[in-house]
Amino acid sequence: SSNAVYGSKDACTILTQAVADKVLGAGAQKGTNTPNTSSSDVSVSTCTYTSATGDSLESVRNMKAASLLVRAPLTATGADSNNEPFRTLKSGASEVSGYGEKAFWDPAMGQLNILKEGTWYILSVGKTKVTEHTVADAQAFAQSMSLK
Repeated sequence: SSNAVYGSKDACTILTQAVADKVLGAGAQKGTNTPNTSSSDVSVSTCTYTSATGDSLESVRNMKAASLLVRAPLTATGADSNNEPFRTLKSGASEVSGYGEKAFWDPAMGQLNILKEGTWYILSVGKTKVTEHTVADAQAFAQSMSLK
């Protein structure tokens, strides 16, 4: 990947409180901080927020979450491994144009996958049931983080 930018990225510097409030509504709650992990080739970080909820069953049922997983390449091997899922789309996935160099929607996982400068961004937004996630919501989420 000739345009790859090497170096680790922190998902929570991209998915900020302001982005979470915009996508999920004011008062979004930051999820448990998952420690960043990395190999010699790829650095992985995750950031998750949930919508503010009351104690009623209805508010819990309508709770939404937004999460961002970032796989940043540290080497050419890492950039190549990030590019692999974008070469041959798995069954059911569909290409989405206008995001990074390549992007696809995976309805089974309810995720928008974006490859930008060698980094693989995996975005998920919506209610607990992933089959209810929509590509439109994921695209709005991507735009709020400037991942075009």
